[in-house]
This record gives sequence, C-alpha cells and structure tokens, in this order.
Amino acid sequence: MTRAGQCRTDADPRLTGPPRRSALTTTRRGSLGCNEGAMEFVVTLMSHPEGTEAWFAARQSEGWHGVSIADHLSAGTAGGVYPHVWATLGQWTALDSRMLLATTFANNLVRSPVEFVHASLTLQSISGGRFEAGLGAGWRAADLAGMPLPDGPVRARRYYEAMVIARDLLKDRQCSFHGEFYDVELTDQPLPAADPAPPLVAAVGGPWVIDNVAPLADRVEVMPMYRVARPGAIDPAKFAEGRTDEIARLARRARAANPTAPLQVGVFLAAGTGAAVDSFAQMYAGGPLDGLAGEPGKVADKLLSFNDLGINRVTLVELVPGSYRQLAPLLMLIS
Repeated sequence: MTRAGQCRTDADPRLTGPPRRSALTTTRRGSLGCNEGAMEFVVTLMSHPEGTEAWFAARQSEGWHGVSIADHLSAGTAGGVYPHVWATLGQWTALDSRMLLATTFANNLVRSPVEFVHASLTLQSISGGRFEAGLGAGWRAADLAGMPLPDGPVRARRYYEAMVIARDLLKDRQCSFHGEFYDVELTDQPLPAADPAPPLVAAVGGPWVIDNVAPLADRVEVMPMYRVARPGAIDPAKFAEGRTDEIARLARRARAANPTAPLQVGVFLAAGTGAAVDSFAQMYAGGPLDGLAGEPGKVADKLLSFNDLGINRVTLVELVPGSYRQLAPLLMLIS
C-alpha cells in the first residue's frame, strides 16, 4: 500500500479487479476549514452572457462565500459559452481579496494532472491562499472535440491515477508514477511553490469512485447527479433516477471512505417562479434533487437541511438565471 504523500510506481491492481475501499486518508482541510455547524455556499459560473467580470461582481455583492468555474469547451447554458478555467480564475484573483476560488471541476479528460497542479499552485500563490483545486473525471463528450469518449470504468481508473499524481505533486512538488494511463517523472521540484498547497477536492458519485478516489482528497464533493451525465451529455430524463435520500446515502459512503475530509455536495437548482422553474421541479420530483426547484424559500430550506447530513458546504449551479440572486438573502449570506 502506498503511504499518503508518495506516488505508486506501477498501476494499482485494484483498478482492474472488483472495487475495494482504500484505507488511504489525508488530514489537510479546505481553506475555509470544517466549520462544524455552519454552512458555506459556493456558486458556479456555467456561462457568462454578461461577461465574467460582471458575473463575478454580482456574486460578490450577493455575499457568497466563494465562486467556482466549470471546465468545459462547448457552448454553455442560456446562450453563453464557457470561458477558459485558468484565465478566468486569474482575472478573479485581481477583483477580490476575500472570496474562495475553486475549480468545479478541472476536466481530467482534457488536462494533464501535471498541468492541473502547475496551474493550481500558481492560483494558490497569486490569490493569497484562497484557491481550492477541484479535479473531476470528466464526462462531456463535446469537450473532446471529436475524440472518442472513454467508457465510465476507463474514466474512473484514469481519474484515480490523476488524483494520485495530483495529491503527491501538490504535497511534495515531485512525483515518480508509472500506471495504466500516466507516466510521470518529476523529481527535481520544477513546479511553483505555494505554502500551504491548495486543498485537493474530489468529485465523486458512483460507488467505485467514492471508495477509491475519495480517500485521496482533502475535501470531498458528492455528486447526486452522476447518473445524469454518465452518457456523455446531460440527460434530463435521468434527473429523477435515484432516491430522494440519495444525498444522505452518498454522504455516508463518502464519510466511510474518508472519515477526516470536509464533505460538500454539488447540486443543480432552479429558484423562482415561472414555466422554466416548474419544468425543473417536475423533472426533479421523486429523485435526488427533489426540492431544489421551486419557490426560493423552499429551495433555501432544502439547501440548509444538508447540514444535518454532516455536509458543511454546497456548490450551487443555477439552471434558471436569477436563482443565485433570489437565494442569497434567504441563506443569510449578508445582513
């Protein structure tokens, strides 16, 4: 077994056999800490018809604890496009000195884990220690610009290897790794220094990924919508798949896999009134996101209830424009 802080030197045999829970854990905390009994909310930029600076200024005025950005190539929602993840985060560091900044999540299908760590260490340094390095397996076929999308088990095993590499490069800025997908030799510490290193955040949903990837992370985000994206594109019909207690189930499994890491959840929501919100409410009914589309007060209550599951942070993605603005005062972000 590999100790935390060291790379494996060959492919992990677990990746080709039945899933097995890893015993590896880490003890670093997210940059906001565990804050037991308190809730934190991070809002995600998915598209930017108003421009990335204006979007950031609006979220800043609403009082959110942090902002994050998805890592996609193709056109986003509401007629916008996805901006480049690292360029946008660099812009935001110059606009604020308080808010947490995060990737939710850097796309492992199109990024080298070495590039991911290089950028993460740089962002941590220039932001004054406010960055959290979220790495995800990748799921969207359109991001590959015509290249074939690997199947789910291949994406999971590749993600595991990338997380091992990222964990050790963030900790030691060096790594010698030879696996199924990656061969990395960085032993002379060529990467930028950041003290402390940014926390490594994993996005997990399926059982194998929870059991094997969550133990490698400093912070774990459970993704109750993992079935929705499994085919390589969002399938709205799958929003209702899974049980209404899915988030609680995922949280229990993630906590068993990594007892020490702070736990967060990522959700798609639609707050407000009108046909678009009603449509999402119908799609969510009876599934993991039940209650996260509808009247803003009820959506806010649902978000706050996650604290009872041992979850201290929620990453929000608004599917209907204006949801962030309506939810901010209800979540008591600012007086």
